[in-house]
Amino acid sequence: MSLGETLVAILATGAGLAAIVVDRVSAGEGGSDLPLAAGLAGAVTVGFAVLLFAWALPQAKKHTDRGTANAALVTSIIGFFSVASAWTGLPFVLGAGGAMMGTVARRGTTEPWQRGIAAFAVSIGILAVALACLAIANL
Repeated sequence: MSLGETLVAILATGAGLAAIVVDRVSAGEGGSDLPLAAGLAGAVTVGFAVLLFAWALPQAKKHTDRGTANAALVTSIIGFFSVASAWTGLPFVLGAGGAMMGTVARRGTTEPWQRGIAAFAVSIGILAVALACLAIANL
């Protein structure tokens, strides 16, 4: 991974973990399961970050075929829909990961249809991260 990609991966993971902390702090007094829920959400967020940034993105760079643009789009769409549960931190990781895979797919193909899918994946991924920021800011 390049330095820029590494920084995006670290920032996305950090933003996801920060979203979990902000949600738990803003929740105030709650049940005894709050630390457990925060720990599980953090583990899932870090797990998806490792999966996307350490495995899927390097694989996408090696094999920029049809599957790369489609995988980027699916990842970005899941990130977009996970904005409803922004407190889990997943929209930051999935949105950034989908956008980064979409960029790789867009650069790696000359097919207009696949370039369009990849560009849409980038747009949806960026939108997911932006909406997650708004959701966390309004807690």
